[in-house]
Amino acid sequence: MIAAGQLITKSPVLQRSLYSRSGMQPKITSSSAISPPRIYVVCQACDDGYGDYVFACRMGNAMKKVASKCQVILCGIDDSTHETLSRFVENRKLYCTLAEKSIDFRRMRPETLENTLIIHGPVLKKQLLLPFDFPQQNIWHIGEYSNCAPVHENISKPQSSGLGDDEWGIFNIENKSDRNLRMKSFRNSILAENIPNLSQDPVYLAYCYDYRTILSFIQVIINAHKDNEETIITLCLPGDRKKIGFQELLRSIPRILSEEVNTPSCCEFVWKSNNIVAVDTSRSLSPPPIQISKKRKDLNAYCHYFESDQQSLLQWQFSSKKSSCTLRVLFPGFLSQEDMQKLRAHSNCSCITGDQSFSDHLGKVILYERRPHKDKFFTYAIELAQKHNLQHLARFWERTQPIINPNSDCGGSLASTLESIPSIYDPLLQQQSRKFGQIIQQNHNLVKKVAKEFQKWERSKTFQLPGADFEKTG
Repeated sequence: MIAAGQLITKSPVLQRSLYSRSGMQPKITSSSAISPPRIYVVCQACDDGYGDYVFACRMGNAMKKVASKCQVILCGIDDSTHETLSRFVENRKLYCTLAEKSIDFRRMRPETLENTLIIHGPVLKKQLLLPFDFPQQNIWHIGEYSNCAPVHENISKPQSSGLGDDEWGIFNIENKSDRNLRMKSFRNSILAENIPNLSQDPVYLAYCYDYRTILSFIQVIINAHKDNEETIITLCLPGDRKKIGFQELLRSIPRILSEEVNTPSCCEFVWKSNNIVAVDTSRSLSPPPIQISKKRKDLNAYCHYFESDQQSLLQWQFSSKKSSCTLRVLFPGFLSQEDMQKLRAHSNCSCITGDQSFSDHLGKVILYERRPHKDKFFTYAIELAQKHNLQHLARFWERTQPIINPNSDCGGSLASTLESIPSIYDPLLQQQSRKFGQIIQQNHNLVKKVAKEFQKWERSKTFQLPGADFEKTG
């Protein structure tokens, strides 16, 4: 067993005493009349990222918080999913227990069925194999935010997390200690060397599917700093460098910074496409100093590039009529949960995609890359902002869609869009972003919803939990 809150350094296993010699069948040491229920969180995931695994881990931790006397067990729906889940939770705080392997519920003893709750999701494409007489009220199929993916025909009464009227809400990560997080150093070396504690320079985070989204985000950032006298802009792109589109970004960033291609007139940047020089200077993690004295006098922009495995840094220095800026693009590779939290705390604004990233950045100004299966979810988010009179935020999200979503059919040019949206530093936009996070916490909180549903489920059972303490959540 892993103690609550203990940081997992390797895949934990259930205590051997929980299982019979077969290794598959949980032992029953007391009757269901006095034994607390056992809760299983069964993860089913797609292969388009780690958000589904984050969902499962958060659901497991939430259930442990909701019913601390119960044993909460996390597992994958099959061996392959469980192997990936086991690797994912390494170096991640887990308050529930990770099973040794995927569990065949069909081998569960009949006397345990009435005392078992299974929470399955967030992908519902595959049927979860259960005993034929398993009580249907003892399983919750909870899909991803505003689930639009196919649901297996044998899954009855699926629920959906999300922001719609009939949906269960979303995870809300309370970000109350940004300053404390910013005082801590990164474990990742390239972040530690380029983002000092309590850094005053602007830091941005992009976690997106399409590199073209990142290019648009860069232009939104540059537009926000077009009048700054001297600024070092740091953009962090965590994750798999190839999936992010490293080579495409290396080729495209100089192009979008040039005067001839894609730079809107409102930015007032003076560029020549041949004024950008790429220099492979080192293969070390420590960035070489920018040697301005050796820079050709007729150049007003240049780039440093160095890398090591998945970690890379691209750096451009450029000038405009009003400012002199340095754009640093960091590729830190895969980050631990702790470093991701620190990076979010440092970020002035983030460009994100997916469910859990949206939850992570509630309260901050975000640009959302709305992939086709997230149309419904983000539409509900905009409608919710409008419902609570957060019109400034709703318009910002609506007007940034044509440039943040490369395949969008909304129309509109980059220049006209940048002219029509407020700066990401607009005080009203920041205020309404914080207010939106508070509304989610109060009215659309998935943890509060599962706590309420679990209490209803517990009251419907014939047993009573000895000393059960349903902790106040929120």
